[in-house]
Amino acid sequence: MIAYSATTGKTVWTVDLGLGISAPPITYRLNGRQYLALLVGWGGAAAGLGQGLEGWAYGVHRRRLVGFSLEGKAELPKQPAPYFPKPIVIPGYKIDPALAEKGGSIWGLCGSCHGGGMIAGGMAPDLRASGVPLAAPVFEQVVRGGAKVNRGMPSYPNLTDEDLLALQHYIRKKAHEPETTARPASGGQ
Repeated sequence: MIAYSATTGKTVWTVDLGLGISAPPITYRLNGRQYLALLVGWGGAAAGLGQGLEGWAYGVHRRRLVGFSLEGKAELPKQPAPYFPKPIVIPGYKIDPALAEKGGSIWGLCGSCHGGGMIAGGMAPDLRASGVPLAAPVFEQVVRGGAKVNRGMPSYPNLTDEDLLALQHYIRKKAHEPETTARPASGGQ
């Protein structure tokens, strides 16, 4: 974040927030002290738009409401280094091309949070690297049964068993594909 002088346009203050800024800052006065606050970290409308390409990963980097005052002296805790989840590749897994194609058409329900290109943007897990789609009963409980509604994952009760199987095949297909986007050689486990 960079603050400029309103009269000269010169930089008067900078701070590395450790993640992308997700909303415009606000300023307010309380008990005679001026404050500036802003949301940091990915979410909202930009959740699935590729921030994961920058190494912001769900469960690794924290979204924050950050507040500053001219009198403030506290150090902002550092965020972890960029992290890139490593897709789970299962040797010998037989991907059904027809099911994977159908799953790709269903993926539109998932892509805005889990990544349109299936590289999650940091607001939701990268499903290529998650064990949840590997266990059919757990996947069904999460996707159709609403087991993670309290964590922001909507339920899709109208998806059929075949739809869930198709999604699993699509996720496995994408997990088994080589990455097409160059990333720094860090992170992943």
